[in-house]
Amino acid sequence: MTAQIDQLYADSEVDVRLLTFEQAAKEIMRCLIGVAPGELVEIKVADPTIAGRLIEWARTIGQKIIGSSADSDSQRVYLERQY
Repeated sequence: MTAQIDQLYADSEVDVRLLTFEQAAKEIMRCLIGVAPGELVEIKVADPTIAGRLIEWARTIGQKIIGSSADSDSQRVYLERQY
């Protein structure tokens, strides 16, 4: 379970609202290459099902999920790069 976050500063963001899960995972990996360990990435997702899958996937690759927030058109997942 992730915490609900209202405001959080992210060092980088990736918008995967129009992508499939597989495409989104590849795009997030590209983003992680550009940030240092300890930095936060904001991931914008439209489909809550994909958001849940991405949270589980990120954990399996050793990344830390800080929390999530939602608005009318998307959900945001905040990931802290671990390595």
